Amino acid sequence: MRRRHRDEDGSAVIEFALIFPIFAAIVMGIIQFGWYFFTAESTNTAAREVARRVVVGDCWGGQDDLATDFAPQMTGSVGLSTAPSGLSVGDNITVTVTSDAELLSLIPGVPATVTRAYTAHMEVDEQSDAADDACLAP
Repeated sequence: MRRRHRDEDGSAVIEFALIFPIFAAIVMGIIQFGWYFFTAESTNTAAREVARRVVVGDCWGGQDDLATDFAPQMTGSVGLSTAPSGLSVGDNITVTVTSDAELLSLIPGVPATVTRAYTAHMEVDEQSDAADDACLAP
């Protein structure tokens, strides 16, 4: 019996070495997907909020700052389909926000950027006097 027990001394280490990489990959994948989902939701919220503020005249300048408040991982600047001053009531404006969604670069196949666009109808044809060429605080 003692001899048989001695022959199995390293089996737990070998089993752990075989299972750990798979377990670690699954955990990293869950973390990366969670970060991607969070980034996608915050980017969508930023695009929606900027579009909402533009169409009511509260944010015809400073869209980048407002979008960064909602999506801190935003890259580049906010894209507007047309300058708000060139639109009239009822016209559509599309706001595009792009964010960096890469947290762990070890997992292939996960997109590194998230781009969300939101289209809204113009409600006013001039900027609000209170906005004073900057976005109002959220």
